Amino acid sequence: MSCVEQIICLVKSLAKGTLFATRDCLNFGIRNTVDKALSRLVKIGYIMRIARGVFARSDSEQGVFDVRQIAAFKAGVYDKIIATHGADLAHRFGLAEDANTEATFYVSGSSSSFDSILKRVHLKRASAKRIATGEKTVGTLIRALWYLRLSEPNEVVQMAIASLSESEQKDLVQAAPLMPGWLMTQFRLLLSVA
Repeated sequence: MSCVEQIICLVKSLAKGTLFATRDCLNFGIRNTVDKALSRLVKIGYIMRIARGVFARSDSEQGVFDVRQIAAFKAGVYDKIIATHGADLAHRFGLAEDANTEATFYVSGSSSSFDSILKRVHLKRASAKRIATGEKTVGTLIRALWYLRLSEPNEVVQMAIASLSESEQKDLVQAAPLMPGWLMTQFRLLLSVA
């Protein structure tokens, strides 16, 4: 079976909206052959290019994809993990007026940027500790404050802490090992006030 035929078999096995990467096809032939086969399948409209090295069935609706999904998939191809960027979180919590103007995420690994069918995506290197805070309310609040690097807690931050439920405040205390020392000190001050 030729490289193109093997890629077609792979694509047929995928559900609509499922992403796949060039790396998923490398066992079908040498890299150059795989790249040419994928390019030919894009040209004839059998598959669509979502981002460089990322594809989906052409009968997938573009509306099923979102920027975070594409960024997470592309990062995952290289064994990286993404997390919401601190500027976007600070904006979400009302701690900053502006969010990122372009799709920007923290990533475990080197920084990079790429164009997708939706928009340009920026992956900014962050420490494993910063990403480990997670995407739940407490973790995202930690990452927002970490991004802001406030020299001292202000009223908006105190209100954000006060808005947390009692269990989330306990989670915040338990998440202290994930914070840099300066932020841990500020949280202790804030929690004693709240």
